Amino acid sequence: RSFSLGSGFATPTPTRGQARFDARGATIAGRRVPLLGLRSIPVRFRSDGATLAGTLLVPPGSGRRAAVAYVTGSGPTTREYLPELQALLLHNGVAVLAYDKRGVGASGGTYPGDSPTATAIDRLARDAAAAARFLAGRAEVDPARIGLAGHSQAGWIMPLAARREPGIRFLVTFSGPAVTADENDLYQTLAGEGERPQRMTDAAIDAQVERAGLGGVDPVPWIGALRIPALWLYGGLDHIVPPRLSAKRLRALAAEPDRDFT
Repeated sequence: RSFSLGSGFATPTPTRGQARFDARGATIAGRRVPLLGLRSIPVRFRSDGATLAGTLLVPPGSGRRAAVAYVTGSGPTTREYLPELQALLLHNGVAVLAYDKRGVGASGGTYPGDSPTATAIDRLARDAAAAARFLAGRAEVDPARIGLAGHSQAGWIMPLAARREPGIRFLVTFSGPAVTADENDLYQTLAGEGERPQRMTDAAIDAQVERAGLGGVDPVPWIGALRIPALWLYGGLDHIVPPRLSAKRLRALAAEPDRDFT
């Protein structure tokens, strides 16, 4: 199949040309991109009284490899959540276990709701820890190189799971808040949530959020308890999760001894 490439939503420097896809890969603007030969394995595992369903994606190669359980953001999300982030890991040789959130898709249990309440984050952290334990029993996976990777709300979920589960050896967080739930809500309201123009400067928004103070779920104590390598990745123009305030909290923790935080 063939598609035209051009300008799109929030794409300041679009690639223009043609993209053609076939069974072996794609040709995008004249550049050949081969299809990654993944193994896709349907799996199920138990967590806190429920059976969760997912897919274990294994990149090419032999032997045991590093693996992550992929933790999704807020909402009734399934294993297909932001596959481009999963692809970053797969193309670097890391296996990915992506699973439907409890009560969603093919997973059993009760969906804990959209809001990051203490109860919901606790339940989702138990599921993430169960996913990591499941990976440890797979022949494709090196049990010494199991981590969690995730996006957005996962920034609250993963540190709690990693604090509890010693088999989790590293974290990779994409746009995960290192601030409290109330601070995050206020930030995205002031920043326009990506749907309205931002009326205040970045500095003014950050100052107002800090003046309002902490409230709701707070990941900092969980992050502070970690002694594993952890990577946080932010976009400077994020209007949903506060990148500057999150980085400020993380820098304070990273300055403490025995940290491997980036």
